[in-house]
Parts: sequence; structure tokens; C-alpha cells
Amino acid sequence: MRYDIEKIGKENYIRVISNSHETRDEFACNMISEADIKGLIKLYYAPANGTDVYKYRVTDLVPLERFMEGIQDPQMLGDILEQILCIYENLGEYILKPEGLMFSKKFMYMDLKDCEVKMIYIPADKNCADAEMALRVLLLDIASSVNLCVPAIDSLTHYLSRNEVLSLMVIRSLIANLYPIEEEPVIVSEVKEKKKTFFRFGKAEGSGIKKADARSSGSHSDNLEMDVAINNNKQNSKRSGRKKDKEENDGIVGNINVPHYLY
Repeated sequence: MRYDIEKIGKENYIRVISNSHETRDEFACNMISEADIKGLIKLYYAPANGTDVYKYRVTDLVPLERFMEGIQDPQMLGDILEQILCIYENLGEYILKPEGLMFSKKFMYMDLKDCEVKMIYIPADKNCADAEMALRVLLLDIASSVNLCVPAIDSLTHYLSRNEVLSLMVIRSLIANLYPIEEEPVIVSEVKEKKKTFFRFGKAEGSGIKKADARSSGSHSDNLEMDVAINNNKQNSKRSGRKKDKEENDGIVGNINVPHYLY
């Protein structure tokens, strides 16, 4: 295939001219031309002199290579790599083969309006022989082009460059290391029960982590001492003729914020 840039007035197009021995995928050609597929640049099929010509409008897009020059945050790199993986995986929803993608930074763009990665899909059977390897090489090329001294980026490029099979799940776990880890606040509640006061602690509500009290965790030296015994015998003797207040015995008195390093 041959590639060039065509300018028509104020419009810019990437033009892909196929060779005579390459077979066009009619279904893929119609799908890319008519459907609005997230992450793919719409195709304009314009055959000329018996040759298949595929055109992709890139007027309002920024070349990915130029965009990468301004990356100063590993999280931005993670967003780009994750979008590429999503584009790769979502092709199956449209019955498109991943071998049709152009796995080259040179032919990838950024839509600054939506902060989306845009790729070119060529509906021809000779575009790419091994899509999984081409995807891996592309991710390595993009990650290596970022001028940041971050251990997570070094780890990512290290594993992508090794001669081993990596699943998309493994690649995603490496990309996830580019994002900062957000610690959830710890909530400690003071609870009164059967003449004793203790503290129940756990993650914030909705975090999915079950709350537990300190008494069930043991009394090892490395654990936070949460159980505080209170002698209420004298007070109870004065209340012999009164009923115990259920809310006083079982209700939550208040919330105490504890530094995360004590959790």
C-alpha cells in the first residue's frame, strides 16, 4: 500500500492506495464508511482507475506524535494506551478484524475536542499479519516516546519489550500502575455495648469492605488498641429501678477520623 496526504481546499485527507494484489473487504468498507465507530476515522471510499483508494478526513485532528510531545503526566499516557486497547477490543462488536487497524503512531490522531484517540482502519486483507504483536509494538513505541522518569513507565516498557506472550489483562494491569492510588478514608465509630465501650472501624460506606471491631482482631502489639473498658458498676447500682436505654447501650455515639496510617 501507498500513503500520502491529499489537500482539497481547507480539508486534509490521509489517502491510502492499495496494490492490485490486495483484496478489499466489502463488508468492512461499508461498515467504516456508514457507521459511526468510536475511535475510528470515517472512511471515504474513492476508487480510481480500477484501484482501491481509501480516504480519511483529518482536518480537525492533531497528529498523535505531536500531541505526545506535550505529555507531562503518566496518567495522560495511561489514558491514551487504554483508549487504544478499547478501540482494539470494540472492533468485534462490528464484526471487524483487528488486522485492519493501522498500528503506527504516524497515522494516529487526537481529537482535542473530546480528548479521544483516532485510528485508521483499512478494509483490506493484506494490512497486518499479526494484530496482537502489532498492538504490543505500538504500545511500546508510544510509551517509550514519553520523556518521563517514572518507574511505572519503565516497568511497562520492560514487559512490552520482552519476548513473551502478554494478555490484554496483563497489559491493562501494567497500564493501571500509571494512575495514582487513592486511599479511602477510614471511619471509626464509638459503640457502647454491655458495660463496655469499643470502636468499630472500616472503610467508608459503599466501599464494599465489611466493618469489623477491634476486639475480634486480637491484641497483638502491631494492631491498633481499640478496646477501652469502662467500669460502670457504680452508676448501674444507682439505676437499679430504671430500665436500660437501648439507644445508650447499642447506639452509635459519634464518628472519629483516624489517620490512614493507623488503619
